[in-house]
Parts: sequence; structure tokens; C-alpha cells
Amino acid sequence: MKIIKLTVFLLSFVLTCKAQSLKDAMVYSDREQFQKAKNILTGLIKSEVKGTDQYYYLGDVYYKNEQYDSARYWFMQGVKLDENSALNYVGLGKVSMATNPTEGNANFEKGISLAKKDGRIQAAISEYYLGLDKPERAKALQHGIKALEMDSKSSWVKIVLGDAYLANSDGTKAMELYKAALSQDPKSPLPLWKIGKLYLAAKNYEVGIQTFKDGLLIDSLFSPIYRDLGELYYRAGKNDKAIVNYKKYLDIRDKSDMTDFRYASFLYLNQDYPNALAILNNLANKNYNNPVIYRLMAFSQLESKEYEAAQKNMDIFWQKIEAKKIISQDYEYYGKILAKRGLDSLGVDNLNKALERDTTKKELYGEIANIWFAAKKYDKAAAAFEKKIEMTKATAKSTSLANDYLNMGRSYLLNKNYTEADLTFGKLIELKPDLAVGYLYRARAISNLDANQEKALAKPFYEKYIELAKVDAEKNKKELIEAYSYFGSYYYKKDKLKFDETWAIVRSLDST
Repeated sequence: MKIIKLTVFLLSFVLTCKAQSLKDAMVYSDREQFQKAKNILTGLIKSEVKGTDQYYYLGDVYYKNEQYDSARYWFMQGVKLDENSALNYVGLGKVSMATNPTEGNANFEKGISLAKKDGRIQAAISEYYLGLDKPERAKALQHGIKALEMDSKSSWVKIVLGDAYLANSDGTKAMELYKAALSQDPKSPLPLWKIGKLYLAAKNYEVGIQTFKDGLLIDSLFSPIYRDLGELYYRAGKNDKAIVNYKKYLDIRDKSDMTDFRYASFLYLNQDYPNALAILNNLANKNYNNPVIYRLMAFSQLESKEYEAAQKNMDIFWQKIEAKKIISQDYEYYGKILAKRGLDSLGVDNLNKALERDTTKKELYGEIANIWFAAKKYDKAAAAFEKKIEMTKATAKSTSLANDYLNMGRSYLLNKNYTEADLTFGKLIELKPDLAVGYLYRARAISNLDANQEKALAKPFYEKYIELAKVDAEKNKKELIEAYSYFGSYYYKKDKLKFDETWAIVRSLDST
């Protein structure tokens, strides 16, 4: 009886393997349902299906999930089974390049030499170069073109070459290839996904979203479309739709620490810091091997005003991250965290490092100025505001520039550098002649330069302030009292009638 059951089981296993093919495995892989892809490919290997392609595609699933040792194992098994297995040499090349480029290139060349007419080899190499943190676009395009020359009938080759053209800023050629792939394989959602992404990049949102929907009509489980819809709605500020689509993406694809990390990243981008932190803390407790979790934890804690915890996680981050993977934002956020912890000089040092790495982040000059201002180091604040104005004046909006002049002038004023304060508020008045506060602050600066009011230098500026501010006397009551009080002091020995009138106004404002 046991023999019969075993025979039935083996027969069922073989039939299942025959029913599920490499193509089925690739469909699951494209959906990011990697475990299902692994099961099919492992089944094909166990059933001793001829060829070694299944070894490559199984290794590639592991490679896509950054499990490089397992990927190498299966690529090597493919080569051991058939020393002429070109695809598996490409696989070995991919896992070798990061640590041993010489070995990696040798494996690529071996794969190419073994399959001079197989476009998949060149396409796989092209895909590798596109997938790097810093894509090697020229190499990707070179191999993609060769792939199409060898195999003009493969829709996948067309898609890879389309990706290479897109990476090289040729969207027209990319669209042409994606559409050709769709024409050749109309039952695949992959070309429609690529076409939809291209429309969205061109800000043709209506057509892009409809193209995505057409892809989902073909395969409602094609998870990358839900992910991109989630990210699209996030950028559009439609957070509810963003979360729904991203959750759908995660429900379809394999659940893993990696998917949890992606979801936490998405929640962080959507400013859902508590839920992002809950997931990230869990990953940290499980020793998930990605130091970026500490970056996101620290950034989330900064936004949540948990400054001590944020500093602790950034300190862990610095210990774990590779130097080449540090980004400008790491120094930026660390600088902000340190400043919030009262470590002003260290905070500014890190913001300056962020500027060294990314000179386009000119708003950080304002952050530096604000740190010094909050620390009451007004000389340094004034210098930082001056630097910000110098760096942004050509492109800044007038309101933003006016605010910078105001803050620079206030810094000079609080540092008792009244001459520079007067000059700065003068520039503010030139820029915004209808801004009442400019006249108020210039009057304050000049009052300190003319402390005895011998020349009444502040008088015209207080007069202009009163003219502009009395439109909303209740809102500006405190400052109007200041201005009228100046005139009261001015008229004290000069004009008894005006002195009485002025102080009557001060008393009326002070009593309301």
C-alpha cells in the first residue's frame, strides 16, 4: 500500500513539474512572488528536466533578493552540470563583479563566447549594468543592442533594450521598443507596466494610470503596478490611495524582512512615523542586515521630536554603513538632530558636510543660520544668513529673500551691530517697500545709533511704520505703542500739544 502511495506521489510530482514551466516561474518572479518561482524551478531541477536554464533562473531569484551566496551556488550547479551553460556563467559574473571585477568580467566574456547567437546572454548582462546603484548606462545600451541583433523575436530582449535607451535619456526609442514587445506578447503585463511608467514620467498621468489598469486586466496579481500606483499617489498627496495600492503590492508579493523594510520606507515617505518606527524597530530586533533601517529610524524620530533616540540610531548607522553608501541627507539629518540636542557646533559641522556633498541644497544655509540664531550666537547667525542670501539671491522668491534680510538684520541688531542692521533693513525696505516690519526694525536699529534722539533719525521710519501698521491696530498694538512712545519722547521738550496727543494715543492703545 505504501509503495502505491509513493508511486502516486511521484507521479503527481512529475505531472506538476511538467504542468509548470520556466515561463510560469518567470511570471511569478515578475510578480515578485519569488517563493512560488523557487518552488517551480526547484521542482524542474528535481525532475531532471533537460538543460540548465532552470539553474540560472533559480539563482537569479536569489540574486534579486540579494541572497548572493545562494545565487552563486545555483549558478555554479548549472555550470557543473554543463560547462557550456552560457547563462550560468553570466550569473557567476553578476555575483562576482562587486568583489572581484576581473573574475566577473571573465565570466561575462565566457558566457558571451559560449552563446554567440543567444540574445538572452547580452540582455542579462545589460540588465545587470542597469541594476547597479550607479547604472553603467553606456555598457547597458551596448549589450542591449547586441542582444536585439541576436534575437529580434524576444519581447524580453526588447524590454531590456528599451530600459537601456531610457537610462540613456531616449524615451522615444524606449517607447518604440516597449510597444514592439507588447505587440509580440500581448498577454504579458510587463510591456504595459513599462509603457505606463514612461507615460507617468512624461506627466501624462491619465494615460499612464489607464495603461497600468490595462496591465492589471491581463494579470491582476502583477504586483509592481500596485507599487508604482502607490508611489504615484504618494507624490500626488493622495495618501489614502497610496497606502491602499502599496498594501496591495505587499499582499501579493512574498512577505519577508525586505518587504517589511520597503513598507516601512513607504510609511516614512508618507510621514506615518509611528507605524514606520514600529516596523523598523522589529527589523532591528531581528538583526535585519541593512543599516539603512537605522537611518530611517533616526529620521523618523527626528520628525517625531525623539531627539535622544534619533542620535543613538544615527550613531549605530555610522558604525554599520559603508562609506560609499553615505548620502548628503545623512549629514543633513544628523546635523539637525545634534542641533536639537544642543550640540550646535557639531550640528553645523554636519550640515556643512551635507553641503559639500550636495551643493544644490542651498536651503541648508538657512538651517545653519537658524541653529546659530537659536543658540543666541548672533554674529554667526548673521554671517550664515548673509551666505544664504549670496547663494540664493538669483533664484529666490522675493518673500523668501525678504525673510532672509529680516532675519539677518535681526541677528545684527541682537549682536548690537547697529550699522550693519540699519543697512540690512534698508535692503529689506528696497525689496518690500510695503512691508511694515522693515520700517519698524530699521527704526529700532537707527534708534540705537541716535540714542539721544538728537537728530531724530528714526522718526521717518516710525512714521512709515505707523502709516502701514495702523490698518490693523489691534494686531500691531504692541509695536504701535513702541512707535508712538518714540514720538512722545521726541516731542517732550519740543511740542507740548503734540506730546499730549501722542501719549493720549499710547494710553488708548495700552488700555484696549
